[in-house]
Amino acid sequence: MDVGSSPLWDLRHLFQTDTEFVSFREKWQEKEKKLRDSIKQVLKCDVHQNNPLHPVELEPVDCLMTSLCLEAACKDKAAYCTAVRNVTSLLKPGGMLIMITVLNETFYTVDKHKFSCLKFDQAFLEKTLKEAGYEIEQLENFIIPKTINTISDCDAAIFLVARKKECFVLNQ
Repeated sequence: MDVGSSPLWDLRHLFQTDTEFVSFREKWQEKEKKLRDSIKQVLKCDVHQNNPLHPVELEPVDCLMTSLCLEAACKDKAAYCTAVRNVTSLLKPGGMLIMITVLNETFYTVDKHKFSCLKFDQAFLEKTLKEAGYEIEQLENFIIPKTINTISDCDAAIFLVARKKECFVLNQ
């Protein structure tokens, strides 16, 4: 798939927001072009499968990023734990997981459409990652006041970086 030519892959919002918060030497258009040029392929991912990229088989990667995905894809906590283990199988030992998630959210809205979301707290998230073989290296918890949250019922956003342990065997 040629990411650069599809209107569905408009990445401008990521870079416009990014440059509003942090001072960068490159303009956001340059960052977007650099990202587009570095993308080799886009793959379907089903976190409910042992190999989330099935039927594609890839060597384990150095870094995975998930942003507001797993909690939307899973109906219960057991499915969430399995999904975390499944995506962990894609990561090299010592590899990094970058995760953005929300706490205690039961729904979110896009335009006027309401979607369900798996509700969990920080303790559950940390326990799930530990049991999947991660060591959390950095975790930031940002409280979201109800008065300004107009698109969901979450309490907080979590930004975390975790390292997959070198010698860890998952019990599937």
